[in-house]
Amino acid sequence: MASTVGHALAGVALHTLAFPDRDLASGRPDWPAIGTFAALANLPDIDLVVGLVVHQRAHWGHGEATHSLAFAALAGLMAALCYRVTPGFWRSARLYAAVVASHVVIDVFTSPEGPGLSPGPGVALFFPLSAGRVASSLALFWGPRHRTLDQLLSLSNVWVVVSEVLVFVPTIGALLWLNRTRRRG
Repeated sequence: MASTVGHALAGVALHTLAFPDRDLASGRPDWPAIGTFAALANLPDIDLVVGLVVHQRAHWGHGEATHSLAFAALAGLMAALCYRVTPGFWRSARLYAAVVASHVVIDVFTSPEGPGLSPGPGVALFFPLSAGRVASSLALFWGPRHRTLDQLLSLSNVWVVVSEVLVFVPTIGALLWLNRTRRRG
């Protein structure tokens, strides 16, 4: 999995793409929606909390049911019931599902060994139809190490966050620039 920071930035990028008139540089950013997108982009990792509370092992079941496309769809429906980011239930549900699915897709392309031909542990993308894990043989992101507190607070994980910032902040910047150009023209 990528870090919480990387997933949140992916959520902000998706908000910027979906709502060019309400982005961070618009003069009227929709902070509740931006926060919702950042939070939903991290929702699949709720399994770490469940594993810790129920089984006293944070990684019990990590990357399984909550890291599936079915979970993304269900989470999108539930989020749209709570807060409509756009007029219309179904449009909000689709957007929310896409944001949750962004987490799953990023994790498919994440390896603790870093970018390159180094598949990570993968996720149960097609759960409940299949419990098999899907991982790309081409990793695009470093996965943080977080099995122990020492790993979590390691310099290696600082690099993970820095690398995600180096990917997502310029992406958000480019989207903001495109949105600004469209608003002018």
